Amino acid sequence: RANVVVIPITYDFAESFKGDLAIVQEYSLSGVIDKSGKKVLETGYNMVEILNNQFIIANNGALFGLFDRTGKEILPMVYTSITNYNEDLLMLQNSESIKFFLTKENKLIDFNMDVDDDSISTDENASE
Repeated sequence: RANVVVIPITYDFAESFKGDLAIVQEYSLSGVIDKSGKKVLETGYNMVEILNNQFIIANNGALFGLFDRTGKEILPMVYTSITNYNEDLLMLQNSESIKFFLTKENKLIDFNMDVDDDSISTDENASE
């Protein structure tokens, strides 16, 4: 569409759209907008990453969390890292645990390793 403002000049920086979403910055803090210009994720994060136009990883400087494409929190901001292995799998870490998130199933899996007896177990829980 010619002559239609999609990303208002109010932002200091804007990336190109990835699907229907784009990362924007105000005062060096990042957020996400959709193609209508509506804020999906408020600009208040040190870092955001859009995954497959479906999920948004956000970092508030110390911790990471996961949001869906509408800005709804999927996983709280309690992880020290979120690693994107591929479009189907994320690894989440904090000081207490390692978890995996299966993006296509929207499922969170706890990964526990008992160092004393070298055993590994998983506890599958459906994510809300």
